[in-house]
Amino acid sequence: MSKKTTLDIHRIAAKDERVIVKPADVNPKEVDALIASEFYQLSCQDRERVLADLHGIATDQQQEDETSMEQTLQKMQIQIDKIVHKPAYDEAEALGSEYIHDRTFRVKFVRAERYHAEKAAVRMVKFLELCRDLYGTETLLRPI
Repeated sequence: MSKKTTLDIHRIAAKDERVIVKPADVNPKEVDALIASEFYQLSCQDRERVLADLHGIATDQQQEDETSMEQTLQKMQIQIDKIVHKPAYDEAEALGSEYIHDRTFRVKFVRAERYHAEKAAVRMVKFLELCRDLYGTETLLRPI
C-alpha cells in the first residue's frame, strides 16, 4: 500500500470514503497548506467570521437588554424541561441546588450559544453531566 499524502486523504474524504489516518502518515506542513487553501476559498466575510469566532470576538452579537435576556432564559428553562434524559440536572434539582438556577450561571450558556435557547439548554445539561462525571455530585451544587 502506497503512502498517501494529506492532499490525497483530503480528496478521498471529499468523496465520502472512509479514511483511517495514522499520525505518522500526516505531514504537518501539508495540513497547514490544506487549511490555508480551504480558508482562502472562503469569502472575505466568511473569513472574518471564522477569525472572529476563533479569537472569541462576537461580531454578530445582538444587543443584549434585560427584557430579551429574561425572555431567552425563560425559553431556555422550557427547553430544559423538554429534555427527557438529563440525569445530572435532575440530580441537582433533587439535591435542591440553587447553583443550576443562578442567572449568572445560565447567562453564560445563552451567550455561548448566541441567544439560542434550545442550544443553550442542551449545552448546560451536557456541562452538568461532564462536571458530575469528572468531579462528582458536589459540583452540581457550586461553581467549580
